[in-house]
Amino acid sequence: LSDDFIVNMLRSDAAESVKVDVLNIYTNKVAEYSKSYGKAPTRDHRRQFMVSAWTQRAILHHIAEKPDLLDS
Repeated sequence: LSDDFIVNMLRSDAAESVKVDVLNIYTNKVAEYSKSYGKAPTRDHRRQFMVSAWTQRAILHHIAEKPDLLDS
């Protein structure tokens, strides 16, 4: 893969959609924390929320593509 390919991929509409999804999940996590604890999350909490948001988005996307995946 060339650098140009990667840069173009990250600038694509699909990548923008992923980033928007992750940002929405992250924002909800920060808001829920602030509501629950009455203060803004620390830098470490925000970092953990970002990792969690990326992970949650990936899981939700995978489940959406294969809805029968959870049926056992």
